[in-house]
Parts: sequence; C-alpha cells; structure tokens
Amino acid sequence: MATTTASVIVSTRNRAQLLRGCLESLLAERPAIAWEVIVVDNASTDETAATVERCRELAGGVRFEYLVEERLGLSHARNRGVADARGEYLLFTDDDVLVQPGWVDALCAGFAQDDVAAVAGCVRPEWPSPPPRWLAGRHAGVLALTDFGDDARDLTEDEVPVGANMAIRASALGGSAQPFDPRLGHQGSTYFAYEEFELFGELRAGGGRFAYRPDAVVRHRILPERMTWEGMRRASIHNGFGSRRAERLGGAAPIALRISVPSLVRTYLSASRHRRQNGGRDEVEPQAAWEELRRYWDLGRWIEVLFGGSRLGGWLIGRLA
Repeated sequence: MATTTASVIVSTRNRAQLLRGCLESLLAERPAIAWEVIVVDNASTDETAATVERCRELAGGVRFEYLVEERLGLSHARNRGVADARGEYLLFTDDDVLVQPGWVDALCAGFAQDDVAAVAGCVRPEWPSPPPRWLAGRHAGVLALTDFGDDARDLTEDEVPVGANMAIRASALGGSAQPFDPRLGHQGSTYFAYEEFELFGELRAGGGRFAYRPDAVVRHRILPERMTWEGMRRASIHNGFGSRRAERLGGAAPIALRISVPSLVRTYLSASRHRRQNGGRDEVEPQAAWEELRRYWDLGRWIEVLFGGSRLGGWLIGRLA
C-alpha cells in the first residue's frame, strides 16, 4: 500500500447540503500522490452523518474517515482531524467550498523545498447573486476571499494562508496535540477566527517559509446572508474580537481601563453615527463601507479588551452583532 502523502481535512457543522457539494468536488480529484480524506463532524444535529455515508461510495480506494468531535469549536474539530491524519502534508478546506480540478497536487507542489512549512492557495467567490457594489473593497477579506496573484511565490510577512485553502507540513507542528488553539476560531454561531493566524505566527517565528500556489484553486460559496450589511457587520465585530483575543493569548500587554472604556464608547458612537450618515446601503461607496466596517472591527477589539476573559464578552458580542 502506498504511503499517504496528503491528508485532506474537512470540518463541518450542520451544513449537510453544502458538505455534499464539497465532498463531491473533492472526491472527483485524481491526484498523482497518495492521499486520504478526513471529515470531522463538529456535533452536527442535521443529516451530516447520512450525507457523509452517501459520499463514501465516491471515495473508491481512497481512505475516507468520518469522525465526530463533540467539543464545540472549529479548532477542536481541526485538531481531531490532525490527530487522525497519516499524511506528510495536511490540507484544509471548508464545507462551503468547491475544490477545483488538480487542487490536491497543486497545493502539495508548494512543498518542493524542505523549508516550506505551509502553502496557501487561491480562494475565489461563488456568488449566489450579483454582490452589492459596496462589498467590492478590502472588507471582502472577511469572506475569506484570498488571491495573492497569478504567480507562484513566497508570501510576505503580512500574508498568511486562510483555512478555506491551506496546507501545512505535518512535521512543522512538532507533534502538538492542539496546533489550533481552542480558545480561538469559530464556535457555533460566533466567528472569532484567528486560530490560523496564531498558528502561522508560531510557524513563521520558527523559521518556516510560506509558499503560494495560484493553481491550487477553490471556490467559496458565499451564503446570501453573508452578503448583507448585517451579516458583514456581525462578521466584522466577531473578527475584531478574535484578533484582540489572539494578541492577548500571545502575550500582548493589557490595556488600562481608563483607556479602554472611553475607547469602547467612542468607537460605538462613531460606528453608529457613520451608519446614520450613510443611509441606504446600496448607494454606499466601497471605501465608506470599509471605513464603517473597520469601526465595528475596532468595536469587537475593545469588547475583548474589557470582557474577553469572561462569558460576558461572548454574550455582549452576540447582542451587538
């Protein structure tokens, strides 16, 4: 039996219909290297298990594992997949993604040099309908759309792979039981993210190099609710919260209450004022949308500064978002 070179890990929760499309696109792959597929169900209550079983017959001779991780959180699910993986390279994608032909081989080709610790691919949107004009800005990054250009190259220090399309050399993780910090990342209906950024920061600090493969393409199916202003506002607050939590867990100095309380109030009032001035969302220019959503991102950061270590922080995030 051939040694498993690539382990593809797909984490999912209550998205059976989306997952089916993802697995069908993935199992249509015919990579030149040996590979396996690991689906980690993060405590789903829908038809996920039945959907996985229906897709199993498409796997042919490929090792196809279905695991259930009851601890809620994307980081828990990914860590479970890593623990089960046999591959030299760990490839990650999401249940709302459609991988494009040649994805596995293209992503693994990025590890041609031994000092490459991680590889990023290209994430393109699959819109359900034409997106609103205001969404055409830097804030679209909240939707995990990542395109570093048409040429294969090293990522700069300001660039990191995203979970919808990334690969990590298994040996670079050093046998860690929890490479993804469970205190970060999506948890149920909250989308704090940044578990990837934390991990990649550690890999980069250890001298790891990150490569980009433009031919490793996935299409991210954008859900209609993610294209709305409220959906983007919510995601911006959650992401801001996650970014500051990652900094705090990484040892960032605490911020004094005399600074953080007034800053929280000013940021909230500024975002609200900007919102009233912009009026109807359809007519908002992309730059104005970016400026307002950045205020909500800052708001999430200040909430974490004040309440991030308590349950109150998560409750408040849910109320505001």
